[in-house]
Amino acid sequence: MKRKIASPALLLEVLEQISPSDEATSEALDRIQDAIETYLSHKPHLDENGTRHAGSISHTRKALADLEKSIGKALNAVKEMPLEAIPFFCRAYKFPRGRFSEQLRIAREAAAEAHKLARTMPNKTGDIPRQLLAYDVALVFVEVLGKQPTSTRERDGQTNHPRGGAAYARVLNETFVLAGIEKFDLGLDIDEGIRLLRAGPY
Repeated sequence: MKRKIASPALLLEVLEQISPSDEATSEALDRIQDAIETYLSHKPHLDENGTRHAGSISHTRKALADLEKSIGKALNAVKEMPLEAIPFFCRAYKFPRGRFSEQLRIAREAAAEAHKLARTMPNKTGDIPRQLLAYDVALVFVEVLGKQPTSTRERDGQTNHPRGGAAYARVLNETFVLAGIEKFDLGLDIDEGIRLLRAGPY
């Protein structure tokens, strides 16, 4: 059952303090709420028997392997496309068929490399959905609010100033609360969100 997100009033208040405009505030709130919805659809959950399930690395490996196979099938479909169908496809795609095939090959190689990397990871990993939520919030800072998120924690000072260095910490904290996340280490999640931002895009 889809979880209802609580009122975003506190998150909105924090965003209004750091946003350059009302339009940016509205867009930032919308994007963070969308990110929360994505998190809620992938977070660990309890089944009807009360068993806790989380997205394990084995599921990640399988998803990447399936992606590689699916892209391979798409590549074969392009190769086997009837000659009379090619002009229609290229007209809609607006590029030659060869360019589409090349992009598929690049994507298949990326999926294969990602699968190879996932196979080297330990079976127990951190809370990836929560880490990606932290990344999504960091991305909103850059793309919507025009700010670089910093690792400054609220205990580091500047928390009473609306544009203080702990802005990312405050927004991320309210985002987690809004998402119903009860147990988290904000400092670690701040670091992870910024690390993913630098390593991205995702």
